[in-house]
Amino acid sequence: MTSIIRQGEQNQADLQQISNYLPAVIYQFLLHPDGSHEYLYISPSCQQIYEREPDEIQRNSTLMWTLNDHQQQQSLIQSLLSSAQNLTSWQRQWQYQTPSGKIKFLSAIAHPRLQGNGDIIWDGLIIENPGPPSHQDFYRFSSKDFDIESVNRFHDQQSTPKNELLNHQIESQKPETFLEEKEEFLWNIYNGVEQVIFVVAVIDETEFRCLGWNPKTEKITGLKSTEVYGKTFPDILGSVEGEKVLTRYRECVQAKTTLQYEEEIYFEGKQTFSLTTLNPILDIQGKVYRIIGTSVEITARKQAEIALKESQIRFKRLAENVPGVTYQYHQYNYSGEGCFTYLSPKCLELTEIEPELILKNANFLWKLIHPDDLNGFVDSMAEAVDTGKPWQHQYRLITPSGKIKWIQAGGSLGKQPDGSIVWDGLLLDISDRKLTEAAWQNSEQQLRELAEREKIQNCIANLIRNSLDWNQILETTVEEIRQLFKIDRCYFVRYNSELTPPEWEIIKESKASNLNRISELYPGNALHPISEIVLQGNLIQIDQVITCDIPEIRNFLTILEIESILIFPLQIQSGEIGALVLAHCQETRPWTSQEVELLKAVINQLEIAINQAKLYKESQESAWVATAKTQELEQTLAQLQQAQIQLVQSEKMSSLGQIVAGIAHEINNPVSFIFGNLTYAQKYFDELLSLIELYQQHSPHPHPEIVNKLEEVELDFITEDLPRLLNSMKTGAERIRDIVKSLRIFSRLDEAELKDIDLHETLDSTLMLLESRLKEQPHHPAIQVIKQYGILPRVECYAGELNQVLMNLLTNAIDAVEQRNKGRSLEDIIADPGIIWIRTLFTDSQQVQIRIADNGIGMTSEILSKIFDPFFTTKDVGSGTGLGLSTSYKIIVEKHQGQLTCISEVGLGTEFVVEIPKQQAIREEGTEGKIRNRE
Repeated sequence: MTSIIRQGEQNQADLQQISNYLPAVIYQFLLHPDGSHEYLYISPSCQQIYEREPDEIQRNSTLMWTLNDHQQQQSLIQSLLSSAQNLTSWQRQWQYQTPSGKIKFLSAIAHPRLQGNGDIIWDGLIIENPGPPSHQDFYRFSSKDFDIESVNRFHDQQSTPKNELLNHQIESQKPETFLEEKEEFLWNIYNGVEQVIFVVAVIDETEFRCLGWNPKTEKITGLKSTEVYGKTFPDILGSVEGEKVLTRYRECVQAKTTLQYEEEIYFEGKQTFSLTTLNPILDIQGKVYRIIGTSVEITARKQAEIALKESQIRFKRLAENVPGVTYQYHQYNYSGEGCFTYLSPKCLELTEIEPELILKNANFLWKLIHPDDLNGFVDSMAEAVDTGKPWQHQYRLITPSGKIKWIQAGGSLGKQPDGSIVWDGLLLDISDRKLTEAAWQNSEQQLRELAEREKIQNCIANLIRNSLDWNQILETTVEEIRQLFKIDRCYFVRYNSELTPPEWEIIKESKASNLNRISELYPGNALHPISEIVLQGNLIQIDQVITCDIPEIRNFLTILEIESILIFPLQIQSGEIGALVLAHCQETRPWTSQEVELLKAVINQLEIAINQAKLYKESQESAWVATAKTQELEQTLAQLQQAQIQLVQSEKMSSLGQIVAGIAHEINNPVSFIFGNLTYAQKYFDELLSLIELYQQHSPHPHPEIVNKLEEVELDFITEDLPRLLNSMKTGAERIRDIVKSLRIFSRLDEAELKDIDLHETLDSTLMLLESRLKEQPHHPAIQVIKQYGILPRVECYAGELNQVLMNLLTNAIDAVEQRNKGRSLEDIIADPGIIWIRTLFTDSQQVQIRIADNGIGMTSEILSKIFDPFFTTKDVGSGTGLGLSTSYKIIVEKHQGQLTCISEVGLGTEFVVEIPKQQAIREEGTEGKIRNRE
């Protein structure tokens, strides 16, 4: 009997070792008749699955499984009652959350055994599923207490005779029976688990023999456990595969700890992959004498991983060898926001930025796009999204080192169910190709320029051969040069040193049809220092007038509205000096070195042609003088020449007057037409408005379509705004009419006219014209205008010119406020906004006073002393002529016998004070400088 018990204990110990290392929880659950319950046994693998120690769950049984709601709790109780009543197997599946937050899907199976004292013991197994179970078997567990009252009622219903019978059976049981049942329980688990389990006997560190394996292993290998018992693993698996597993067994024995690894085994010509766990069993001396192994087949997963890895290697090799950068871009929305999900390694070579940085933030790539190409890049992508067609676009990148590269971009796009877009494409560096194209184009351009150069040189050479008329030579030359260089003006000027003072005269001019002819005579001192530079024989080349370093030249050319100019001096053998002038007015036009060289060659040819023509003319004059018979004829000729000069001068002034009068007349006709129809427009509008009001009065409930149309056109707004619009048009027409009157005064076709005006109405009209600059802008709030109007009589003045003064002063105030706002944040501007004050009053001395103040940047005393000087300005080049305040000063002081003063302090602002008499004095005819007041 003792030997049997010992043998049973040894078998139980072996099975106990298996249960300890089995990837499942073995448990015994005891339910007493009074409803109390406890776990008699929980295997150590509980810690692996539940992340809790067995004794923790034994102290609190609800940690094994708990339920989320009452319905699931009742379902569990009913399943336990059914298992207890029928003594049938109990099975459940549920979801469990470990203390670390992991979600696991668990399955349980248990067999009940009724004890003689009425207790019921369930021997069970809990395993972890790879995925969620089916819906009908799925339960979520919570931390509620496990209610077992229904099971208690079941025990109360059990019959006493049956319990007595079981008690009698228990008393008759022997010790070996308990061992046999325990062993049977462990063997059932060993045989029923759906995992490979095998036992290895460790003879020493070099010899290992198989002690068998479970039915699952038999099914996989096709070998019974009895067939492999006692055999070495090379005998079972072959020498190659056997040596592989022996290496692992040796590692486990040496480490004396659990060893887990993935292995590849070829068994009977079949390749399998497994996740194997080796658990060493130690004897009393601490020596490993057994190894319990478990294994899960992962062949399908490994084959998928291998295939994926091979595919990735092929794709990587392809991406690395493709000329250019392959990419994948995930665009989240229509605005283009997104991220790169793949960039091939050649991205670094192309962009000089590591691909990892761009994968983290796509802006690293977008910021490289050349600013001039950015809009086209965005538009091309948007077009591809709209049309769904493959994307093709060329643009430039500026790399971090400053290199400019041309990129040929292409890609296809796929719209995703969530509305996003995935772009797959290729970026190619086409900089070399672009350089080749540019070189070819440059070569073509050089050939074209050479051909044009030869053309104009041949043209002038032909003129020299075919004509000795220097007027014709000059006329043809300026026309050909203007057409060739596509400029607005080309003219030839001559320096007349015989006049006092000497003057520059325009001899021949070719101009664009939309431009007016410029004055024919310019005094030499008026062209300082241009005149001095040309007279010294130096070339003048100005690509951009506003950047010219010499203020006198810049201001003079700005008045002539010239943007770029090129002046070549030319000296004739007779000592006369001239110049060929090329000017462009529409926009800036840089002059290339090739163009300058071409023009120098033209000048050389032109000098020869003019000298030849002059020589011919001089020879003719000499011959004519030689044949002249008397001094009287020479004097007569001199008188005729003098008369001719006077006639030319008179004709010039007459032509200038006619031009001005013609311009005034041409402007006056359409303005009169507009001005004359404004009254009728106002009348028709009033009549239409009255008609609409009658409709609204007699038809208070119009058709819905009419109501919608009224809301769409905003009738109330039109009713309110149109009168102001007509008044504004009237004011504009009056302003144009005043300008026409000024032109007539200049041409002496009309006389100056005084009129009585409402000064407040004039101020309001001027403010309305400036409303676009006063209203709120994206970078600053509206400029406030505070009007403090006094009681004024009607003022007799030159209304148009006074309006010009008010416009200049208000414009300067706005400029000063805007200049102050530069460099200030939007919050600072809102806290301290720009303000313009307008005050009017009537003084005791019968003077009308207008004060216009601002809180702009202010002026220093040095600037304040110069503000009324002509051409003096504090604005940026090209933003002002410096004539506004000087003109205003003349209008107020000289024309209206008033005063214009200015008060300013840096940082506080500026105030202009205008004072004019209520009624203008009349100058007495025949008495210079003498005036008298009106009665």
